[in-house]
Amino acid sequence: VDGQQAEAGVDQTETAAVGRDQMEAVDMQQVRADDLIGSDVYGANDDNIGNVGDILLTEEGSFDAIIVDVGGFLGIGAREVALSLDEVEFMRDQNENWYVYTGYTQEQLEAAPEYDEATYAEQRDQQRIGVQ
Repeated sequence: VDGQQAEAGVDQTETAAVGRDQMEAVDMQQVRADDLIGSDVYGANDDNIGNVGDILLTEEGSFDAIIVDVGGFLGIGAREVALSLDEVEFMRDQNENWYVYTGYTQEQLEAAPEYDEATYAEQRDQQRIGVQ
């Protein structure tokens, strides 16, 4: 009986991304920063390569890039890279969970210039990955 109770308490959540065919693409106009921050980012071959750490806005207040925390272990040692919105696709599943997809690999993002909040405004073209 105790074994059955313990088994019933096991978290059956899957850690892999849900198949894209079970999701809907979301237009950028429908996306809120609160929806995306913390969302998993999937790269080439749908590998989980990091998560959304923050959203960067233009001076006019529109989305400019997402900050992806990539690498590291349990958030320690992760590096931040700014990824252009031209390089990502936003999707959500039936449970309103958000997913971000890009064609970049984890290795490509780890080799990219690191985002630096203090110098981003002056060095946007060097720090922002994607279409300039």
